Amino acid sequence: MFRYRYEEKGTSSNKSLRNLQQQGLRSWLTVLGIVIGVASVIAIVSVGSG
Repeated sequence: MFRYRYEEKGTSSNKSLRNLQQQGLRSWLTVLGIVIGVASVIAIVSVGSG
């Protein structure tokens, strides 16, 4: 029915860290976009509530 391949915890962590090192600028731009998005939502909610 469901066929998933589970990886070990270490393997997944190693892949994610390696990807962050290889795609440094892309990762930082993604983090920056998330921070700007969260900040804008907080600002809109605080302005809306008075």
